[in-house]
Order: sequence, then C-alpha cells, then structure tokens
Amino acid sequence: MDVGALAKDVVAFLAPFLPYLVKGAKLAGQEAAKKLGEQFSEESVAAAKSLWERLRPKAEARPAAQEAVEEVAAAPQDADAQAALRLQVRQILSEDEALTAEVARVMASAVIQRVLAQRRAIIKDVEQRAKGGPTEQEVKGEGKGTRIKGVRQIRE
Repeated sequence: MDVGALAKDVVAFLAPFLPYLVKGAKLAGQEAAKKLGEQFSEESVAAAKSLWERLRPKAEARPAAQEAVEEVAAAPQDADAQAALRLQVRQILSEDEALTAEVARVMASAVIQRVLAQRRAIIKDVEQRAKGGPTEQEVKGEGKGTRIKGVRQIRE
C-alpha cells in the first residue's frame, strides 16, 4: 500500500472538516454537529468523523502532528499547512499497519469529491478522478469574490 498516497488523500478529505472536528471537542457536541450538517452531506460527515476518531489519538500523541492539525483547522485551504499535516499522517500510518488498513478501508468505502472555495478564493483548472465505492461530487463557492473555473470531477 502506498502510504504517501493514502496520507495525501486523507488530508485532502479531512482538511475542510478539521475546523469543526477539532473545535467540536471544545464546542458543545450538538453545536459542532449542526455546523457540520449545514456544510456537508451526512455521509461525508460520517466518513470524516470515522477517520478522525482513528487518527486523533495518534496525532494527539505527537506534538508536531497536533500542531499540524491545528494549523489546518485554522486554515483548511492553506497548502503549506496541508503539506505539514500530510507528512505527519504519513509518518503515523507508516508506524502502524493496522491503522493504515483501517484508514484505507474508510477511505475506500465512499468516494467524496469536493471543491470548496470560501472568502475570495480562486480555484482554477482542477480535475478529480474517482474509482471505487459510491461517489459524492460537489463544487461550492461561498462569499463575495469567490471564483471557481475549470473544475472537472470524473467518475471512472
């Protein structure tokens, strides 16, 4: 199994959820769940929670991983923050074959393709290809000045 590719997929999927999953531990459970439900489908929320439940203990045990999680939670679209988290997730998965198998199973159970642009973000020329389980595809722009152009989501 390519742990690097799995880590990349995990971070790309979890990044938009981390602000809610991380703050959810601090907020009242129902408030965090409500905010998640407003932005994401029930299936994607369930998959994100399942992944995070598996990864959180390992991430919390590593100061560098915890810091990377907090940075992505603060800025989910920041490529540098995501890269730091990818490295940490790759290291976590490399050290635990059972966890890697669990995470791979969760990631394979549903394919979720999401392009989300917020607060004057510009997303351009993105192509996503999906194989495997049921696929959910979404392109969403929020806020003034947000632009999305040339996004292709392909189900193979």
